[in-house]
Amino acid sequence: MPNRVIKDSIRSSKSLAKLPIYYQDQWPRWLLLADDWGCFNADPDVVKGAAYPKRRENIKAVLKIRQVFCDAGKLFVWTDDKERDWGFFVSWDGHQFCNASGVDNEGKYTKHRRKTPEPPQELLTQYLQRHRENSDKFRQITTPFNKVVNPNPNPNPNPNPTYMVEVAQATFDYYIDLFNKNKSQYQYTNKRKNKLQQRARELHRITQDINKTKELMFLAVKNRKASNFHMGDNPQGKKYIDLVDHIFRSQEYAEQLIFEEKQKVTEKRSEWMDDLAKKYEDRIKRKISESS
Repeated sequence: MPNRVIKDSIRSSKSLAKLPIYYQDQWPRWLLLADDWGCFNADPDVVKGAAYPKRRENIKAVLKIRQVFCDAGKLFVWTDDKERDWGFFVSWDGHQFCNASGVDNEGKYTKHRRKTPEPPQELLTQYLQRHRENSDKFRQITTPFNKVVNPNPNPNPNPNPTYMVEVAQATFDYYIDLFNKNKSQYQYTNKRKNKLQQRARELHRITQDINKTKELMFLAVKNRKASNFHMGDNPQGKKYIDLVDHIFRSQEYAEQLIFEEKQKVTEKRSEWMDDLAKKYEDRIKRKISESS
């Protein structure tokens, strides 16, 4: 990757100053991971090797750091169709300068050829919008030593990243029990763990509540179990119940399973869940309208 010159504006960044000291110190290490376009391979194993070659940060610590940056509105992470995680620094040009490969006719620096995928614009726009809304809705008051006072009454406006780990683990355990899987054979691999944590983060941005997020994750699993077709009642007689491929493969797929297949589960749904379903339906209608 190109050499970097990190701008001194990093020292006066208000958004960075809101983070605990440890995470502020990690920011330069992570900036060095990106290409000229502000993108990088965000796989925890890759980040650990590239950013911490001689440090003791483990995969759990890397995931936690990544989540802190995501929750702060500084890092957008997405998964491509090959199940690879990618990251994009949303304020990339504000804190770095790279040794460009040349200068165009207008005297502007050009960037090296892109080797990373472009961030999906729709998801990136949603991410930026959510954090603009949260910035207004959950305005924080900083105190000395980076302690934060948040007047929002919501018990979990910005959860500790370990909560996402716990929600993902609980969802996996629920899946194993509901589908009567052999845990020694169907193991909690990094792929499954990362996918569940990513879906949990995305749903939490919608619910702003850990318990509601967990309930939606469980509902996705429950709705797949309630589908006769996916449970083997199909011409092939095959079950389509893989945790990643058939439940949590993408944010869109999981939300569709949660909100569009609500009739599959007969028990009464919470009022807040009906409100989210209505918002989901409105969002889908807007998408269809914009694309037509």
